[in-house]
Amino acid sequence: MNRLVVIPLLCAVILGPAIAPVPAQEPAARSPTRRVALLVGINEYRKRGFIDLKWAENDVAEMDQELRRLGFDKVVVMKGSSEGELRPTKENIEAQLKGLLADVGKDDIVLVMLSGHGQELKVKVRGPDGREVERDDGFYCPVNAVMNEPDTMVSLSFLTDDLLAKWGGKNLVLLDACRDGVVDLDKGVRARGVQGRVVSLPEGTAILFSCASGQTSLERDELRHGVFAYSVLEMLRAEAASGVITWTALVDRVQNRVAELNPRQEPIQAGVMPRLVLGRPRGSPSLITNSLGMKFTLIKAGEFLMGSPDTDKDAFDNEKPQHRVRITRPFYLGVHEVTRGQFRRFVDDSGYQTEAEKDGKGGYGWNEEAKKDEQHPRYTWLNPGFDQTDEHPMVNVSWNDAMAFAEWLGKKEGKTYRLPTEAEWEYACRAGTTTRYFCGDDAEALAEVGNVADGTAKAKYPGWTAIVAKDGFIHTAPVGQYRPNAWGLHDMHGNVWEWCWDWYGADFYKGSRVDDPAGPLEAADRVIRGGGWGLDPRYCRSAGRLRVTAGDRSSGLGFRLALVQ
Repeated sequence: MNRLVVIPLLCAVILGPAIAPVPAQEPAARSPTRRVALLVGINEYRKRGFIDLKWAENDVAEMDQELRRLGFDKVVVMKGSSEGELRPTKENIEAQLKGLLADVGKDDIVLVMLSGHGQELKVKVRGPDGREVERDDGFYCPVNAVMNEPDTMVSLSFLTDDLLAKWGGKNLVLLDACRDGVVDLDKGVRARGVQGRVVSLPEGTAILFSCASGQTSLERDELRHGVFAYSVLEMLRAEAASGVITWTALVDRVQNRVAELNPRQEPIQAGVMPRLVLGRPRGSPSLITNSLGMKFTLIKAGEFLMGSPDTDKDAFDNEKPQHRVRITRPFYLGVHEVTRGQFRRFVDDSGYQTEAEKDGKGGYGWNEEAKKDEQHPRYTWLNPGFDQTDEHPMVNVSWNDAMAFAEWLGKKEGKTYRLPTEAEWEYACRAGTTTRYFCGDDAEALAEVGNVADGTAKAKYPGWTAIVAKDGFIHTAPVGQYRPNAWGLHDMHGNVWEWCWDWYGADFYKGSRVDDPAGPLEAADRVIRGGGWGLDPRYCRSAGRLRVTAGDRSSGLGFRLALVQ
């Protein structure tokens, strides 16, 4: 028994843990006019013999979000916990698919994703000569399926040959493979044995298997997905940042990502769709540039788990409990931290003085002789104690200074600029990931995506707690030097701490609302996020949060702006 996913045309097989093939029709040269999807995920089955799964329903829930971000015209989601006509019985699944196909033309994309258990069984069919013969067929197990009884299951050959091939448009379908029992492994990992078999496909179909014949697809709690499903979702988000998603690129990236997460699992494909464009985000432009040359990327609405799970040994109490948050309104977020050069335009235009310049106390700067950060009137945004250019992030800036810059820029352009809330910040930082960093759980990987305390700095300052890998910078780095996350954002980990809009509440997560939380109504401190150039990786995690007063400033504290259209 294993988990299967049928996916016409977009996600190849989104199979959490176990898999089979996926068909899709050869594309026309032009873009599809309409895109529809049926997503089915089942964790718990009604009949005996099926071991419960954990993340199949989460797979389809997050796939629903991704397809809507891609502008799909209609998405129908059926979960094992659903009732009524959306309860995923055999009859309801086939009825919902027929309903979707009623409005589909030959140039449209149809995506079907089935996530759950499946079986390969022998069935009797009538051959060309009229005699009955036995053949193998793949079956998806609906919520009320009976083990080894194909009449209670959804035949994938029927879906492929009799429904999608005849009535659909351009279809990608995950076909069945024989399923072995799901077994519990140590640490809560679930494995789904699968023996893939290439079946004869309708013309114009393509298949992506989650693993090769005889291999096992895994479902992993720390990913909250099957390895394959997680990889497909992650790659969809990464490709979406470029504005275009192609089948060929998706297959290639999913194969590579699965190999990283589980070297014993090798996705393979049958059929080729070299010219097929799976999706283009619709609506607002995904990237805009303002009058200062600042780039902003569109962050679409969606849900995520905010904070740290109890299993994260580096988590602080103020990051708990982990809780679901929904960002209901899209917004633009700066691709980079605000630079010295951009802030200089503000100062030159308005004559503004930062709080570090006005109050006589100064900011904080790096004292090379003392090997520490210290406060002194000589330290300001123009002198943090180490060399910077106008391409480096602005530092020694207070919350009030950042808000003054946002107000000036907003008036200059007739737009609304602001600091992001910490929920928006973490949502954007994670970019669909659930790991400690958007690059995974291994802190050593931070050297590729951010400027943190690293081997470069430790060579000069042996007493620092640092990763072994070298990111090339001791103090701040010019913005955009490292690989961005899947949503195109640079320096979300390290370089400088970033101001958020919110007041800080240590226990705020315990009573935080689901939709667009924005911190307590009033408190003594504000929130900063992301960590900085001289910090232990523990402080640079996606969920990491710190409190400082609105007037604080330091050589490791800057900001990035959000733009509301």
